[in-house]
Amino acid sequence: MIFDETGEIEQAYLKVMIYAGPGNGKTYTALKIATALGKTLMIDTERGSEPYRKTFYDPDGKPFVVTRTRNAKAIIKEAIPWAEKNDCKCLILDQASTVWEDCQTAYIMKEYKKQSKSWKFIEKNGGIPFNGWKFVKAPYKKMVRALLNTPLHVFILSRLSIDFKVNSDGEPINVGDKANTEKETPYEPAILIKMTHKKKSDEWIAECEKDRWGCIEGQEFINPDISMFNEIIPKLGLKQGAVPEPEEDMEMDERVEEVGNLALKPQIALLKSLGRKNDLDQKEFEA
Repeated sequence: MIFDETGEIEQAYLKVMIYAGPGNGKTYTALKIATALGKTLMIDTERGSEPYRKTFYDPDGKPFVVTRTRNAKAIIKEAIPWAEKNDCKCLILDQASTVWEDCQTAYIMKEYKKQSKSWKFIEKNGGIPFNGWKFVKAPYKKMVRALLNTPLHVFILSRLSIDFKVNSDGEPINVGDKANTEKETPYEPAILIKMTHKKKSDEWIAECEKDRWGCIEGQEFINPDISMFNEIIPKLGLKQGAVPEPEEDMEMDERVEEVGNLALKPQIALLKSLGRKNDLDQKEFEA
């Protein structure tokens, strides 16, 4: 263990999560802010960058760079190192929701190929077993740590989902909105922002739900740009402290993800259908 008595701030870069429903400006806002800071790499998981390729340029007049993947390991091993080696200032992941879904799908396909006990559980119950979640979470959480540790300004984007709880009558009640990704992700970045769009006034609203410096938490910004972080940027340090890696022998987190993700249902249905075809060879399945 290291005990730091210097008082030095080890948060040198903005680490921001932005979540919103479709058409509420998360991609637009992230690009607007990131390109104002400098050369930007966007990891585009859903081709959401296409409408903005001729809209946003960095201070040198160059367009932002795009790479397309939804694979957590590729982001760790290729995208982040490329951004660091090629003098990028910012990195945008658009969207973390897709990467999280891909981690689940990759686990399901792996268990299908093995025809394991876990696959039989998935086929029977339509959800991932308790002991499978640690394998789903591992690459995703490693990716998030890499994004937090990299010496770049990072913007992690996520879809919005509705958070429900069941009342005493057994009826589902809407208790608010949340990011549609692994449930601990919003706690990781230093800043959490929810975007909305007021159609009548055609205003884009950024509501800061969390700010570890306490500068802008609880505030709303209309048509936000880089000035939204004017109070925070001077508080950044000179180096980026690393989020520690978990111990290899740590017990699995006992909190189980809800297995009601609608995105999984068509994937599971497809895999069930394929699994019943005895004459399906490996190449056909992968195709």
